[in-house]
Amino acid sequence: MTKRSWKTNPFIGAGLVALAVVAAWLTYREVKPPRRAVEYAHVLKCDNPDCGKVFVESYPEGQKPPFPCPSCGSPAYPALRCLGNGHIFPLKKDSLSRSPYDCPICGTRGVPLEPGDPAVTEQRANP
Repeated sequence: MTKRSWKTNPFIGAGLVALAVVAAWLTYREVKPPRRAVEYAHVLKCDNPDCGKVFVESYPEGQKPPFPCPSCGSPAYPALRCLGNGHIFPLKKDSLSRSPYDCPICGTRGVPLEPGDPAVTEQRANP
């Protein structure tokens, strides 16, 4: 009768390695810190022509526009300022003929507004 050990029998060795990997994975899963949701501040413009509010909202990473306007509940999109005439317009795909980054009035490229811009009428945080 031969002496069997984990060193000579490959099945026993592989089983021990698999057991060690599973134990390490379970330990890591319990010890690692929980992932926190990252929030980003967006400068948004209400798409309702009667409202047109420009405001700042924080939304979790991965949430896509449109976002609700706090004043009227209409859809709001990221706000852009035209480099040609200063017009503030929402970044949305509303036409096949132009880029959503182009001003609807003059066609010049728009740039995103920053939260500290004077055009921002309200600063809020979404809980």
